Amino acid sequence: MLRLLTLLFLAIFVSCNFQLPGPGLSDFTLPVAGNYIINRTSAHGVSVIPAQGWTKDASQIPAKLVEVAWDDRYVLGKQQHLKKDDPNEVLGQPVSGEYSYWILDTSVPVAHGPLSLVDFKDKRANLGLSDELQLRDIEEFRP
Repeated sequence: MLRLLTLLFLAIFVSCNFQLPGPGLSDFTLPVAGNYIINRTSAHGVSVIPAQGWTKDASQIPAKLVEVAWDDRYVLGKQQHLKKDDPNEVLGQPVSGEYSYWILDTSVPVAHGPLSLVDFKDKRANLGLSDELQLRDIEEFRP
């Protein structure tokens, strides 16, 4: 009887798609330039924020960050656009093929963006950023 109740409980538990609260297995934070971190809170919730936490006035690279690069001072980012189909959605869903680019100067701090690819390349050149600083897929940095 106990085995039957256990199996019944497990079947109900699995069929309800119950999720435990707390961070997901693929969530992480990673220090980058200055006092900033890459903060991954969900598949689409990937951003660069101050290590002490997000505030509405803080310079940042907003979600969904898909590529990133950094040196001692700058963080470069490629952001995939998100669209909310439902006003209750926190982040929205990725829009295929739509991207913006960001340059975060952590010494000021100030975020230049969202930029088109042409404007991003121009801003990089104006700031004297090395061509060796190449954007890489965010998944490469997952611990």
